[in-house]
Parts: sequence; structure tokens; C-alpha cells
Amino acid sequence: MTKLQKIQSHAPANFDEPVIIETPIPVRIYSLEKTESGEVMVQINDGSFYKLKETDRFYDLVADTILSRLNEPVQP
Repeated sequence: MTKLQKIQSHAPANFDEPVIIETPIPVRIYSLEKTESGEVMVQINDGSFYKLKETDRFYDLVADTILSRLNEPVQP
């Protein structure tokens, strides 16, 4: 299963605290949505949604960070 497929299996998801990704321009992800066609959309800094693509420049960093957050144990 690819990273993107793993993320798709969790969408939709809202984060209590944003997922912060330290790229040259820091990115904050507030939620994940899945379109009817199965594409993963991430809600970023300004509230807009962006399609998560495996061809994105920082895809591996973004996907690994999202998966790490999704796999954290839930606090009671």
C-alpha cells in the first residue's frame, strides 16, 4: 500500500492541532478530505484545499508527517 493510499484510508480527518511541515515555506495542514474520485485534499494555512500529489516537490516529507500524526495514539 502506498503512502497516498494509507492517507486516503484515513480521510476525512480533522486535526485538533495543525500538522506542521517544515519546508522552505512552512505548511500547516488542518484537515484531510477525499473527493468522490478518491483524491486526497489537504486544508492548508489559508483555509484553501490543495490536492496531495505524489509528484509534489516535498511529497515524501508531507506524506510521512501526515502519516505520523494519523498513527499517533488517541489521548483519552
